[in-house]
Amino acid sequence: MSNQMIHELSVQKKSTEWPNSSLSENKIKNVIDKIKTIRNQKKKISKEKGKLTNSCNKLCYNYKIIELSKKSWQTLKKKNTRLIRKSVFLKKICVEQLSISIFLGIINIPRITTQLFVDSTKKILDRYIYKNEENGEKKNIPFILFRL
Repeated sequence: MSNQMIHELSVQKKSTEWPNSSLSENKIKNVIDKIKTIRNQKKKISKEKGKLTNSCNKLCYNYKIIELSKKSWQTLKKKNTRLIRKSVFLKKICVEQLSISIFLGIINIPRITTQLFVDSTKKILDRYIYKNEENGEKKNIPFILFRL
């Protein structure tokens, strides 16, 4: 007798578990169906919106301006990123050019001053010689100029 009761209890438990599992399966199926219907509705709405925008052949002037500004803004962003990447190299090149020009300027300063000195001494000597020729005196100049 006890053996029969155990068997009946197990059968009853199984029978009570079946509806619960089928209920959970039904719930899952219902949720899946709802998700499918929502997706289908989204697709329909997006298609309708596409038809509405495609139905009018003339686009608004403001819409064209907005699209052009978006495209130009995107290209500007791309160019700016390229320039930012290259800016390090540009800075290096600028510093090199400045240092080279400063160095060449420092080298040329003595050359310019010596040239000015030679030109001024030539002028002084020419005046001295011209004055002496006017006076009729000839004097020997004790130094010789070399051109650099």
